[in-house]
Amino acid sequence: MKIHHRQTRPGHYQVYFSQNGKQIFLQKDSLGEPLRDMDQVKAVVGHLKGNGYDPSDWNWWKKDKSYLFENAINNWVKLSDCSPEWKEKRKRIAENIFIPHFGKMDVREVTDVRIAEFNANLKDKVNLKGKKNSDKYRKILMGELKCFFNSIRKSLKEMPTFPRVKAQEPIIRWIDEKGQDETFEFIPPHHKPIFTFMRFTACRPNEAGGLLKKNLFWEHRQFVSATVLGKGKVVKENTKTKVVKPLPIIPEIEEALRSGDKTDSPFVFAIEGRPYTIRRLEKIWNRTNELAHQKYGTTPINLYNGLKHSFGCQRLEDGYSLDEVREVMGHSTIEMTRRYARYRTEKLVNVMRGKRGLVHTPFIESVEAKLLKPQGKWSGREDLNLRHLTPHASALPGCATPRKIPWNDGVMEHWNTGSCKEKMLFSISPTHHSNIP
Repeated sequence: MKIHHRQTRPGHYQVYFSQNGKQIFLQKDSLGEPLRDMDQVKAVVGHLKGNGYDPSDWNWWKKDKSYLFENAINNWVKLSDCSPEWKEKRKRIAENIFIPHFGKMDVREVTDVRIAEFNANLKDKVNLKGKKNSDKYRKILMGELKCFFNSIRKSLKEMPTFPRVKAQEPIIRWIDEKGQDETFEFIPPHHKPIFTFMRFTACRPNEAGGLLKKNLFWEHRQFVSATVLGKGKVVKENTKTKVVKPLPIIPEIEEALRSGDKTDSPFVFAIEGRPYTIRRLEKIWNRTNELAHQKYGTTPINLYNGLKHSFGCQRLEDGYSLDEVREVMGHSTIEMTRRYARYRTEKLVNVMRGKRGLVHTPFIESVEAKLLKPQGKWSGREDLNLRHLTPHASALPGCATPRKIPWNDGVMEHWNTGSCKEKMLFSISPTHHSNIP
């Protein structure tokens, strides 16, 4: 079957062919959209070559419009079981990114090729800031699209394949307890309770702001983090991971938890009866951290890194297990906690230095002879960086193994006695013998 196309007038195209001795003319695609550009023409020709001509495919007025990509994804967004904040973001993503690309397509006809084309377009697309989309943002978008197709999997002939997008994890920035103490010095006393609570519980800012008095159980010496403060200061009955987190009331946070007893607010932490929003907490932290940086040189760090991320890194450095830290931090998987363990770099010191099990000594103190600056021409550095020498493989304990190194027109010999307290003797040519005290 030979398929032809032509432009009948500007912005209007026609596809025509002959089948069973009958001339067929198509001026609209299978969804009823007029053929206004060559992309639509190519799509129609490709469909005809791949599937042949079936009149029922082109009876667009009889088709179920619920399978149109635009209608299907809007319905998915409407029925999504997610937070109001993310639901609003998902709606914007669908309207501004997904629908312009897939538009009037039938979701059942979206192939691997169209998904791959969409992914390629994301790489080259420039955002509102004039920059190309990052790998992380592209990974989020592809994840959202895959989530949509998973929701209609039963209606598809075959689930399209989604390319795997690799994105580098962001660096975890953290400070030690000293840096936290320096920042806390500048936090006003009436704000300290909620910051102290976050410091020792690793709760997120919206979890601390949304903690309710009814979830404090003093008879059991525990509290339960089960609510968060959402947009518009509305309490949401589920956390980010949708898992309640019961934790013990420890002495370090007991006074902070009792600070709300004097108010009628349902929130444990409130200022003038109003709960702490994320923006307010960030503003207080940024101001006090800047003051600490000016006075002590404390590392500038944001609220989330300075408290939650710092909690994870500090506790793993203290030797607590991944499971223990994960349970307190409320991570849904152990892999989330394992990210913090990568910053325990002290175990790599000996590997990098090639001296496993040896204590690092910055400089050799047991030197019997001191080298002064030699007379004559010296082409190297003025200082001689000395280091311990390991015994020769064939040397017995206590035996001296010399190693000769050229030094100007003389020779410097390192003698390693092989003992624990290594002593280094130097034999220099007569030319510089006068420089030895």
